Amino acid sequence: MPAKSVSTLLKALLAFATLLAAMPAAAALEFGARADRCFADGTRAETLAAVAADPRRWSCGQTTHSIAAERVFVRFTLEPGAEPPRFLETRRGEVKAVDVLVIDAKGIRRNASFTPGEVLPSRRGGYIRVPLPTGAAPIRQVIAAFDQPTHRMLLEQAQLTPAHAHDGFPARRLLLVLAGLCGL
Repeated sequence: MPAKSVSTLLKALLAFATLLAAMPAAAALEFGARADRCFADGTRAETLAAVAADPRRWSCGQTTHSIAAERVFVRFTLEPGAEPPRFLETRRGEVKAVDVLVIDAKGIRRNASFTPGEVLPSRRGGYIRVPLPTGAAPIRQVIAAFDQPTHRMLLEQAQLTPAHAHDGFPARRLLLVLAGLCGL
């Protein structure tokens, strides 16, 4: 076998091995449960607590939701023992405000409001995040209100993420693989 063919074969095997190593790392970067989401529509005058208290308002089991309402609410219910989320993360998009209500296992409610300038960029490209107000007891429910969302992916991609999301070993392993591919 000529040396050029061996070199090409070794490069192809190395690229394949790199892809195999990177796939679990990329899959491990997916955080948050989206299956437990429910949606409700409302106005900016309505409070998170009022909408949260009315079970008839919520539509669950959907994967998409309209952005026609002035304010769209997204509710997440966490299972006992689930890894505690620290952020609400979603696709980047224009929104007038994001309000968050967290209800913990003791029934204590904590609120936080964010203007567009206070929303943080996520380490995952194309995403934004806001920190959840937390306490000592585990979080059981998170309700977020998006004022005048501009596209549906802002709602569809909303998820709760742990504190270490995009900063653990899987993310670093993926970065090392990518650095190796670039020759660094």
